[in-house]
Amino acid sequence: MLSNSAFDYFASLYKPQYCAEIIKFCSDGRSPEAYASKINSTPEVFAYWARNHIEFEVSLHIAFWKSYAWWENESMTNPKLSGHIFNAVMKNRFKWKDGAEDLQKLVRTMKTEDLELLARRLLSEKTNDLEPIREEENEE
Repeated sequence: MLSNSAFDYFASLYKPQYCAEIIKFCSDGRSPEAYASKINSTPEVFAYWARNHIEFEVSLHIAFWKSYAWWENESMTNPKLSGHIFNAVMKNRFKWKDGAEDLQKLVRTMKTEDLELLARRLLSEKTNDLEPIREEENEE
């Protein structure tokens, strides 16, 4: 957490050239946080700059998506890229989900009886013939 004096110092460092620089910097997969380091600043001040300089806010959004696009392209074109690295980057930097998180959240909130019913349904040989569980059934 920055002190007020430190925050004021970093807030005063804003330069309009940062808008184009951050987009270029993030276009090869690097993060806006890493850009803060490049300019000897802190990413904590970016929200302040974005509120006070609309051009920086727009650039920050573009930079984020340029970085995302780079990682997405890298996953499709670089056979040497580790799947573990890709998943870690996407989940941590971009809040990317593979769907398992939603299932885990659902399972954590289910009652024991509902979990047993779901397990029986999943293990049944005729799972394709079973109706999906309805919301009303879970609310009892």
